[in-house]
Amino acid sequence: MGSGEQRAELPADEPQPPGPILVVDDDEEGLVYARSVLEKAGRQVIAVSSARAACEEIRRHEFAVVVSDLRLAEGSGLDIIAFAREHSPLSVGVIVTAYGSVDSALQALREGAFDYVLKPFTSEVLFAAVRRALEHHRLKAALVRQTVRLEDSRSRLGRHLRLLENISHEFKNPLSVVYGYATHLLHQEASVRRPEDLRQGLSTIRKGAERLTALLGELLDAVRLTNGKIELHIEMVTAWALIQEAVAEHCLAAQARGLCLQCEGLPDSRLLVRADIHRVQQVLANLIANALKFTRPGGAIRVSITPEAGFVRFCVRDTGVGIAPQDLALIFERFYQAGKPADQQPGLGLGLEISRGLVELHGGRIWAESEPAHGSSFFFTLPACAPR
Repeated sequence: MGSGEQRAELPADEPQPPGPILVVDDDEEGLVYARSVLEKAGRQVIAVSSARAACEEIRRHEFAVVVSDLRLAEGSGLDIIAFAREHSPLSVGVIVTAYGSVDSALQALREGAFDYVLKPFTSEVLFAAVRRALEHHRLKAALVRQTVRLEDSRSRLGRHLRLLENISHEFKNPLSVVYGYATHLLHQEASVRRPEDLRQGLSTIRKGAERLTALLGELLDAVRLTNGKIELHIEMVTAWALIQEAVAEHCLAAQARGLCLQCEGLPDSRLLVRADIHRVQQVLANLIANALKFTRPGGAIRVSITPEAGFVRFCVRDTGVGIAPQDLALIFERFYQAGKPADQQPGLGLGLEISRGLVELHGGRIWAESEPAHGSSFFFTLPACAPR
């Protein structure tokens, strides 16, 4: 490929390429020369003398640059470069040939080669071409990383915008009710106010205020979990008592929806957990409330506990609409709501994310299993403790 010249040095501050360089040439002397030039410049080089051997190496490695002779006994250097780019889209190709012409150079560039070097060449010429190819590879890799970051930022921005929309919508409804009833009561003459109307108005105002308080509580919990500001007040408690209380609190809501909600299994006072009672009740309330939302009238929701190797496993199982496989892996993400927008239920999309944070804060884990149209099961574990 050339004759001996001064060594082409690599600047000390230049980063190493993310992959080796492949050199392909069926001329043994040229192959050894090119390999020597690039290795002296500090590059990792794999040199082969046939197209078949080149393809085998491409299957094993992700090459930053492929330097290939244009005409090989078994094929074309352009085919090797194309094959390399199929396996590693960031690979950059440099064609080397003794049969140089403007037409062959243009063809090589049109068919995917980044640069073109004519034989015979000096070490400086080869090194300069490879260095340009490596820089091109670096820029392509940087562009891909930047694109991924932009897509991630766009996705996060979209979730934040949806959160703002949800907050606006969720706050607007109870605020409108509070404002409307308060205005109505203020405009009524004291002498014509009936006690039942006053009681109904005040009750509605209180419900609206409670809904606003719950929404603000969700937002604050999500922020505190993110910042590590939630402290647990751990005590030993019977697991059965936790699910019994959670079911009792939601029984009226279940009956109103035509659903059967009950604890499943026999009471077992021996299953004790170390837990913050208030926070575990919050997790159970989130899971049961979700089951109520997505289970049609006539369906059933069952809550159970099971011992599991140093933990107690809690389960909230429903006969509802189920969760699509593509949604199942994302339902514990912040602001995520499964299904199409038209099918989504009111809320900020924070309940499951908060539940995950609280369970993990206890040292447990939470997950879901589901089959569309056949219901869902939500599980979480809490550390068990021996009976007193």
